Amino acid sequence: MEKIKNNLDERQEQTLLQIEHNGCWLAFWGLVASIVVQSIILDFDYKNMAGEFIVLVMLALHIVVSCIRQGIWDRRLKPDISSNILVSLTAALITGILRFFYMVKRFPNVILADFAVGIIYAAKVFAICFVVLQLTANLFRKRQAKLEEEISENDED
Repeated sequence: MEKIKNNLDERQEQTLLQIEHNGCWLAFWGLVASIVVQSIILDFDYKNMAGEFIVLVMLALHIVVSCIRQGIWDRRLKPDISSNILVSLTAALITGILRFFYMVKRFPNVILADFAVGIIYAAKVFAICFVVLQLTANLFRKRQAKLEEEISENDED
């Protein structure tokens, strides 16, 4: 296979990588915002949000799988239980609040029940998010150990 010539110098290459990085995260959070706004406006009509949801999941899976394959977790967070609890609580709080307001919109006369639904929804999201993060962190640690082992074997050669 013929190698394609790169016309960029190192500075331009780094600038392009930064532009692509920003574009990726803009697309990711734009899709999240689009889904949230559509869910509020369209009363969670999943048929209208299917395209955005599929693209968001594909993008998220690509980022997670690619990072784990390269032995990368995050710039700021560590793959430990306290970080996973914090991220899971954040996701649970946001989704619980959104679900509460959705329930208030649909059933305005039973605020206490709406609040209970929001709490239950948040608890489910916390549990799912925490389990997925813990499993992903374990995969990451195994992959990172394998990559470090490969590096040390190459250094011995």
